[in-house]
Amino acid sequence: VQDPVHGDQPFSNADGSVHSVFNGEIYNFRAIREELAGHGVHVEGDSDGSVLVPYYELHGDRFVERLEGMFAIAIVDLRSGPRLKLWCDPLAVKSVYYAVSADGIAFSSELRGLTPLLRKPLATDPYAVDAYMNWQCLPHGTT
Repeated sequence: VQDPVHGDQPFSNADGSVHSVFNGEIYNFRAIREELAGHGVHVEGDSDGSVLVPYYELHGDRFVERLEGMFAIAIVDLRSGPRLKLWCDPLAVKSVYYAVSADGIAFSSELRGLTPLLRKPLATDPYAVDAYMNWQCLPHGTT
């Protein structure tokens, strides 16, 4: 945590309509904070996560394209109905795992954080394992 005083999560905007939690590190957060200042947005403290909500408000869903680092980010946006949005860095150094059930949605940046919430054991997809071992990537729709 860059700034323990201002790094408490979740991060929220002033009116409580956008909230964010994240795991990882945003390497270019100081440059982002300067960009936000140029738009009249003051970011309190020196925590890398504190720029996420205002940067999302400025650029929308595409804010993540400007982030440099390793990260898993969740944003809840209540402005146009409750929406949960999840992102991870382009190389998935910090992945995002999620499960949808009748009880709701659970997510985590580590699989071990999610598995205790699941009601059934996880199954391994041999096709996905083979693809990953051969190509170091997964076909669309597999995990």
